[in-house]
Amino acid sequence: MTPDQRARINRLIDAALDLTEPERSAFIDSACAGDETLRHEIDELLAGGGSAEGFLCDEAAGDGRVEPVFESGQVVGERFRIVRFRGRGGMGEVYEAYDERLRVRLGLKTLRADLTPDPDALDRFQREIRVAHEVTHPNLCRVFDLVEHRQPAGAAGDGGGAVITCLTMEWLEGETLQALLERARPLPIDDALSLARQIASALDALHLAGIIHRDLKPGNIMLVQQPDGSLRAVVTDFGLAKPVSGGREWFESKNDAQAGAPYFMAPEQLRNERPTAGSDLYAFGLVLDEMVTASRAFNAGSLGALYYQRLWEQPIPPSARAHGLPPAWDRAIRSCLDADPAGRPATAGEVIHALATQELLPEPQPFWETKPAPAPPPPPEPKPQRRWMFGSALALVPLIAGLVAVSGALSTVETSVKVFDIDTSGLGQELEYLSRGTTAELLRRLTHLEGVRVIPARTTRRLAADSEGGGSHFLLDGSLMLHDGGARLSMSLADTRDGSLVWSEVFAGRVLDDPVAFQTRIAQGAAVALEQRVLAKNFAGGKLPLLASLAAPVQSLLGRGLIAQVPHAPTADPQALNLYMRGSKLYEEVSPASAQAALSHYERALALDPKFALAMSASADAYIYLKNHDAGNAPAYLARAREFADSAVKADPLLAEGHAALAAVRQASWDWEGAGKGYREALRLRPGFARAHRWYCGLIMQFGRFDEALAHGRKAMELDPYDRATPATYGLYLFLAGRYREALAVIEPAVQEVESLGTRYNLAQVYARLGSLTQGVESHEYFGKALEQIRLIESTEKRASQPASAASLPSLADQLYALVHSLAGDRAAAEPYFARLREEFRQRRIPALTVAWVYAAQGRLEEALSVLEQAVAYRDPALLYIKVVPFLENLRGQPRFEALLTQMRL
Repeated sequence: MTPDQRARINRLIDAALDLTEPERSAFIDSACAGDETLRHEIDELLAGGGSAEGFLCDEAAGDGRVEPVFESGQVVGERFRIVRFRGRGGMGEVYEAYDERLRVRLGLKTLRADLTPDPDALDRFQREIRVAHEVTHPNLCRVFDLVEHRQPAGAAGDGGGAVITCLTMEWLEGETLQALLERARPLPIDDALSLARQIASALDALHLAGIIHRDLKPGNIMLVQQPDGSLRAVVTDFGLAKPVSGGREWFESKNDAQAGAPYFMAPEQLRNERPTAGSDLYAFGLVLDEMVTASRAFNAGSLGALYYQRLWEQPIPPSARAHGLPPAWDRAIRSCLDADPAGRPATAGEVIHALATQELLPEPQPFWETKPAPAPPPPPEPKPQRRWMFGSALALVPLIAGLVAVSGALSTVETSVKVFDIDTSGLGQELEYLSRGTTAELLRRLTHLEGVRVIPARTTRRLAADSEGGGSHFLLDGSLMLHDGGARLSMSLADTRDGSLVWSEVFAGRVLDDPVAFQTRIAQGAAVALEQRVLAKNFAGGKLPLLASLAAPVQSLLGRGLIAQVPHAPTADPQALNLYMRGSKLYEEVSPASAQAALSHYERALALDPKFALAMSASADAYIYLKNHDAGNAPAYLARAREFADSAVKADPLLAEGHAALAAVRQASWDWEGAGKGYREALRLRPGFARAHRWYCGLIMQFGRFDEALAHGRKAMELDPYDRATPATYGLYLFLAGRYREALAVIEPAVQEVESLGTRYNLAQVYARLGSLTQGVESHEYFGKALEQIRLIESTEKRASQPASAASLPSLADQLYALVHSLAGDRAAAEPYFARLREEFRQRRIPALTVAWVYAAQGRLEEALSVLEQAVAYRDPALLYIKVVPFLENLRGQPRFEALLTQMRL
């Protein structure tokens, strides 16, 4: 098949998919009249999902005649494990995949092997990546990388040895706007306005970057449900995008002059004229029309009739197709559908402003009327001469006003920055606390910047495999080294798009004695440099760099812009900050002993600065951790955690960490409403706060609202993909949700990277559960894997050198040995461990849950219920997940168990 034939087929498929089912058959009959081969090809593609819906189609196994190219569990490109097949399109297939390196879920879109030699098909794939690198926006789908995978011999689908070209992209769980409209058209005006506002924001971001989409339609707009129940609209599919000004060869393709869905194409596109941003505005008007009317603006039954209507007829007014449509909506849609691009609104934001304020845009003129040229301005009247100083001052007014306008128009910066750990190679561990503490403080401050996606690398750039950016626009890194008998800190910010150095600064000598000052200088310097570089590239396509470079300073003078969003230092006392950073470095070791050591440093820091709210919230976190690992002292630890969390919120009501710590205390105290309020406030203050998303996920998980909870867990993974605590926790939540294979896909790689008792404990639980659900050899293998993890935990516990006060902490290995042997049906092997657990529980030194699940595994339900009833009576903080723990499955439905859930308000 030639590229021209492929382009024709894709246009027909796009047109067919944009029609309703009754319209589609007549349209295909007309388009394929006399060409049985063409009709067969289109029928095949439509049966398999069509070409237009490639990334967005619903889960399907295809039409039953073609096997998917990749199998579930297969690893693509030595990195991406296939989770499941989701759909097939004219150019390839779409899969849900798991990135085993970054431990995140993503979408994998393939290009059919027979299309790989076609330069136009490959060009569309490459454009998606290039557009994603040009502009980043929350309402634009993120596209990450191009992957080439060679199929093994004997593979299904495209066959062994074939090279499959793939795209990796943001995974969007939801449905398309087209799917929503097929079942719920028209939408309520408020709902339509919310979605339209987001789509407009994405379009304006593209246009500001000098890019036009050219294929905007409901099928390319994904709707993703947010944790608060709202919908996030995400514009996808940039395979047809072009620059407004032309000249960039990587956007060009000989066969896409009239590509796109015909129904949503502007008249100038149908005439093969060069598209503009106004062409996207025309499509945007049709998308708005689809959302608020009951029928279409053009009702053609064939492609030829559609072209005729678009070029020579006016659309049916929206008000004639929607009952009670506000006049502003009718006028705005018709204004977007003006046949003359010059008569359409200048931006999508202008349309939204008209809809939100109910202002009426100018009435569009019929296409057959000639629009009069504007009259020339009258000659200027002679002005009396003023003194030169007064005249010069007046001359500056328009310039200043223009700069203010420019800065206001560009006040939202959309970009991303990857922050690497400061390199301390060769210095030993003495200054490592300063490196880690400074990096953590920069991350805390930069995540407050609106429109800036901050990616913690949690490694030094010199050691990172993806040191060229990993999809981010900027890299912030530094090195701390010995210099002239002291230390020197060098920081730099680089632009990954052209490799240029955007900002750098060196701190040496006595300057390093004041981390409060130099950390503030780094955060503010990076913020200003980010803003200036982004504005310079975005403004007028980079054609007016001087004006754009002045915009950021003007915003700073007006108290706006990114520098105004950088939070203040957490303390004014350098010595207190040093103690806090030393304590935080100790706490990273994640053990009861390290938590106690960290607390001693936090206590000394607070003695120097009693209003140090960040040290208070860190103290609360440490006590919460100790509470989870020492059931006997849990009430005392929880009381101390509440004291510090309350103090943190009072000392700094704008500190997200304080609200998150207080929410965790409330959650442990069974105050679900208060916990939810605290987590939401933390996320309102700092939307990019990964740990708050992770903890909030845990709260929602308690109630069995798995999809809503896991959305927050995935967000935490996305915001901080390298955090060693996140995979283990997210894997546990997948386990609680009954998604055991997915849990393994997250936890197994994590346990290889980080030696953590908690991670191994969670992994052993998953293996044990799978062992209980399978039979024969498979069951034996899973129980064996669980026991292997337990032996490693036991070995670590024996090697650990703990202070005398912590030497008698209960054994995690005992808890798991008792559980696994009981699940395997070997009560004799379980008994020695279980006897110790029962004694520990009698002394309230271990959570009741670990005893109850062993009783449940042995079928001793009455005894399991008695243990849980005792624990509820004294409000055991470890009972939070009683409703969803899989090992208590056989208690569900028991009246006594349901009474416990009611008592706990679960």
